[in-house]
Amino acid sequence: MVKNSYKIVIFSLLVVMLVGYILINKITAKKNEPCESSQDKLIISAFSMDNKGSILSLDVKSKIEKYLITDRQVCITGDLYKDSSKIVYVDALNDYDPWQIYLHNLKDNKNFQVTDNKSGKAHPRVSDDNSIFFLNAPHGIVKVAKIKIETKSYDIIDNTDSDREVDTFSIKHNNLLISTCSNSLRLNSWKKNEGQLKPLIHTIFKVNSNGNKLSKIATIKASLIDSLSYNSNYKKVLIGGSDINENPGVGIYELSLDTGHLTTILTDSTLANDNNSIVSKIAYPALVEMSKDDSLVYFTGVPKNSKEVMISEILCYPTAIFSYNINSKELKNIFNPKVSSFIFDMNIKY
Repeated sequence: MVKNSYKIVIFSLLVVMLVGYILINKITAKKNEPCESSQDKLIISAFSMDNKGSILSLDVKSKIEKYLITDRQVCITGDLYKDSSKIVYVDALNDYDPWQIYLHNLKDNKNFQVTDNKSGKAHPRVSDDNSIFFLNAPHGIVKVAKIKIETKSYDIIDNTDSDREVDTFSIKHNNLLISTCSNSLRLNSWKKNEGQLKPLIHTIFKVNSNGNKLSKIATIKASLIDSLSYNSNYKKVLIGGSDINENPGVGIYELSLDTGHLTTILTDSTLANDNNSIVSKIAYPALVEMSKDDSLVYFTGVPKNSKEVMISEILCYPTAIFSYNINSKELKNIFNPKVSSFIFDMNIKY
């Protein structure tokens, strides 16, 4: 009897230890699992070989695609509100109208025209204070503009410098980043090099919420800077562009705001030297976003063995969206349009 009791106690202890071991392993595994896919939602703008513009959202974890705006006759770009109730986008209703900003309520399916002036707009983004930021060139120089929907108040960011032109911008919550270069130097270089883009100095600024104070965070030499984006805690900036800091070709880079160090993440030459890569090259424009947990870079690329197609009367390679794991270096195709398309705008919601 005593022996049996002893065996029962030992067995019970072993069971407790085993259960504890299993639980610890589950908790550890949970900690090590990338959590970005449970929260990352990409907003994608594309134009298909059927000559249709569309905007959709992609939940990275579930792979659920939700088309927000479809069957437009021109290229459109846009952004989804944080609560997913509305989408802001630009559209040109005919060949002679400039792109204007529209607000589409996804609940009642109603449209509201936000702007109606004569200058074209592109790449609208929504901030947390219900402002819309977008690219605009009212005087021939590309700038970031801001409009408040309630008051229709309209401001141009960095309006005092008539030579400083914006390459691209990013806004997350109320944190605005702009990449700029000299318009006169760009034009002179273009003429001097007979239409070839050559590296120039680009300056990246952090801008306050009122748009009246620019703080320089980096200068980068590049032929083009196509996109830039904060990570989730605003300590890093992802940059996509060409010939960055003497690296020939298209590449993706990470800028640390703590150290100022620029790290190479992925380049066309790396992809070209990898026979097993599912990506033949990073697409133009090189659109980049980072997952909430900083483990993945989402980017536009050309799938391996793609064939050229005619999109908007231009012969080009169709593009898709891939993820690149910074730690494991693994590439995954996470979005491939059903109809061959050119993806020209992408941003992320957490």
